[in-house]
Amino acid sequence: MASDVQPGIEQLTQIVERNRILKLSAPDPIRGRMAFYFVARGYDKEWLFTLSHEALSDLPAMRKYQQAADRFARGLEKRFKNKSPQLFFCASGIPIEVQIEWPLEPFGNRAASYLRVAVRDIRDGHVAHCYVVITHQQSIFDLKEDPFLVQESIINSVRLNTDLGKVKFYEESAHPLELQELKLTIGSPGAALHGSELIDNFIREKVIWLAYRTGDATSAVWIADPWDATYLGTSEAELKRAGQVLDAQTEVQLDVTHEFAAMGRQLLARLRDFERERERERLGPKRGEDTGQWDVFISHAREDKDSFVRQLAEALTKRGVRVWFDEYSLKLGDSLTRSIDQGLARCRFGIVVLSPAFFAKEWTQKELGGLVSRESGGEKVILPIWHGLTASDLRRYSPMLSDRFAISSAEGLDRVVDKILEALGHQTRDLKTQ
Repeated sequence: MASDVQPGIEQLTQIVERNRILKLSAPDPIRGRMAFYFVARGYDKEWLFTLSHEALSDLPAMRKYQQAADRFARGLEKRFKNKSPQLFFCASGIPIEVQIEWPLEPFGNRAASYLRVAVRDIRDGHVAHCYVVITHQQSIFDLKEDPFLVQESIINSVRLNTDLGKVKFYEESAHPLELQELKLTIGSPGAALHGSELIDNFIREKVIWLAYRTGDATSAVWIADPWDATYLGTSEAELKRAGQVLDAQTEVQLDVTHEFAAMGRQLLARLRDFERERERERLGPKRGEDTGQWDVFISHAREDKDSFVRQLAEALTKRGVRVWFDEYSLKLGDSLTRSIDQGLARCRFGIVVLSPAFFAKEWTQKELGGLVSRESGGEKVILPIWHGLTASDLRRYSPMLSDRFAISSAEGLDRVVDKILEALGHQTRDLKTQ
């Protein structure tokens, strides 16, 4: 082993084993690479990771690397107290197990590298075999600043793409041979995910799936995970405060540190109703079924409400269309997240008002992802409207949507409404730009 990495290995070992909870394996050189495998073990669990020759060489002299290593190790100590350190919860309600398959591989014809990732939906055991693409720019800037950041970023990229409907799960024997491509997202996906209702619901369901369902009512899960905080666009302190509120409501039961939560009496008492509602939302309507609730769900950015969307909702309602529109469909005290989930699941069509503001927000793209997942069985659900966009603009924002037939708001409100009514009367026909 090269002598210039030995001091870094010794310091890494000292940092990881500082609290006498974790043990770090001796490094295993990766053949043909300037990198090493490591395994951190604790509580009969383990986490595999790699570090480059360069990062190990720089570790003794770089305080920020030492701090990053310490954050990583302290996080593992707490994550190892969960049922498994590979279990994570998605804001869309999906509990997943993520296995990162090291090492990092170079992309032959692209200025990028990739990692294989195996994802399992722990509700039904279905799997998604993916690869996460890391650009050269990310490698030489963000990941150069913190060589431990890649692990958090991979987990959160998988969760974000799962929420957007871009990760497709299959029975193991039915998974396509091709891996699913995901792009690495570093840092928070955006403040649009932040909100007390979403955070409360995230903690409730995380406790249900990653504590109760993997053990029993006394099992606890770490709710102050910094990886969760980054993913949700919040802070560890806010996650702890949300847990304290839920503890006061006896929905969860916190430990003395207020960082781990088990099932509370109120949440346990209404668990069956809670899970039945979630299952209805997950399954959505059967193909061709009229749920008797909404003909259309309007997905839009708040910035477009005054200029177009409110007039559209009013015009459709006057023509007898049952419209899910936030100003009509949300009542005081309603859960925003759950109401939107129900609207997405129980509408016949989703009107998507595509605009620069729409593509600037993560929340609207989550709604779009929910509608895209409805189309996986071949059913046409999405009715796109261009608002302040040209065809070239849309190709830049979303090549996937640019080849769909659509109508532009520039053609006038009456024309848009007529085309939507045409689609509602003939479910096999698309809106078409004239």
